[in-house]
Amino acid sequence: MKRNRKRQRNCKNPFNKNRTNVRTKKETKNDYGSNSAAPDMVPDELERAKKYFLENLNILTMNKPQIERDTKFQRDCSDWLELRKQMVTASNFGKFFKKRPNTSTANLVKNLLYTENIAHVAAVAHGVENEKQTDQDGVQGIELPSNDASMLSTQPQSTQQAPSGSQKTGKRRIDDDINELFEIVKSAKEKMVEFKDEYDIYGQYVASELRATKNENAVLQAKSYINDILIDARMGKYNYTLRASKSSRI
Repeated sequence: MKRNRKRQRNCKNPFNKNRTNVRTKKETKNDYGSNSAAPDMVPDELERAKKYFLENLNILTMNKPQIERDTKFQRDCSDWLELRKQMVTASNFGKFFKKRPNTSTANLVKNLLYTENIAHVAAVAHGVENEKQTDQDGVQGIELPSNDASMLSTQPQSTQQAPSGSQKTGKRRIDDDINELFEIVKSAKEKMVEFKDEYDIYGQYVASELRATKNENAVLQAKSYINDILIDARMGKYNYTLRASKSSRI
C-alpha cells in the first residue's frame, strides 16, 4: 500500500534526480616527452638508411615480371610475404585508391612497412597448405579431345559460342589456356624475325600438340616459357643461345 501511494505521488509530481560524479583525482594523460616519437638513429644514419631503402625499392620495381613469375604459387615462394610489405598489391590497392586527398598517408605507410608476418593467420595458412590440392582437384575429370583436325580449326576465337557458367568445366579452362597460348605464339612470331613462319601454322601446331599431351602442366610450362621469351625480347635482352641451354634442361 505504501509503495502504491508513493508511486501515485511521484506520477503527479515527477522530478529528475540530480546525480553528480565526484572525481577524487584529476585525470591527466601521460606525457613521454618530445623524444618519444623521435627516430632511434642519428640524422646522418637516418638519411643513409632512407637512401638505401629507396634504392632497393627502385631495383625491386624494375624486376616486376620476375617477381610475378616467382610468386605465382605461394607454397613455392617464401619471399612473397616480405615482398608485399614493399609493394602495392591487389589486396592493399583499395586502401590507397579510396583514400581521401586530404588524409595523411603516414599510418598507411607504417602499416605497410611494419606489419607483422601474417603466415600464422588461419586463412593464409589454409590457402598456402591447400593450394596444391586445390589445383589437383580443379583438373580432375578433364578429358581432352584427341582429334587433331578439330584442334586446327581456323575459326576466330571471338566467333566461337561462349559456354554458360555451368558448362565451363576444367576441360573448357584448358581450352582457354591453349587459345591464349596460340595468341602468345602468334604475337611472338610477329615481333621476332628468327621465328617467322611463312606458312603461319606454327601456333596451331603447338596448340594441337599440347592438346594431345592431355597434360595441364605442359600447357602452363609452355605458356610460362613463351612469356619469358617475349618479356626478354621486348626489353632487348633476348639471347637465343642462353634460351636454348635453358630449354634443354627443362
